[in-house]
Amino acid sequence: MARVAEKLNLVGLTWNELEQTISHYKHPNLLPTLWSFLYNKGGTDFNEMHFIPKTLRRELHSSFFVDYGHVIAAHTSRDGSRKWLMKFEENSKSAVESVYMPQHPRGGSICVSSQIGCSLSCAFCHTGTMRLTRNLTAAEIVRQVMHARAAVGDIPSEPNTQRQISNIVFMGQGEVPMYTSTRFSFHFIFTFSPF
Repeated sequence: MARVAEKLNLVGLTWNELEQTISHYKHPNLLPTLWSFLYNKGGTDFNEMHFIPKTLRRELHSSFFVDYGHVIAAHTSRDGSRKWLMKFEENSKSAVESVYMPQHPRGGSICVSSQIGCSLSCAFCHTGTMRLTRNLTAAEIVRQVMHARAAVGDIPSEPNTQRQISNIVFMGQGEVPMYTSTRFSFHFIFTFSPF
């Protein structure tokens, strides 16, 4: 979990982790409200959470932040495909790619990276020419998806509406079958709904 000046980034926390993190706040609906703020609305500013008291919003701001990553390059193809090169830490030299591929008329797919580099060295894959630096965290994978959702207009999520992103696939950098704990946390965040 990323920290900035002793603040915790809430993006990428599962329901249980978020519940544990905010358990000392005694607001009855804070957990579902915060979950929806992060993953349904793609919120970044606690002041947008009008359903909780201002004092609580200030407390959240003093302890936490919301960061979906930083795009350092973006490209849109003629067919509507979009590619982003993202960093998750300002001073990091490592970046990952995510790609959105529209599939008209039913939304589209987001391809996310799961590692920085790769250990398999497949001859047909450019990523295979880079040595494996590390596995991405569930939070970093979530951040790729949340950025893509915002970029293609899939946020805020509204019930019974056509989604712009209908599939999430691991086809970017890395071999996700080679590690599972991150994949399970990521999957839980995007399939769990408390509502």
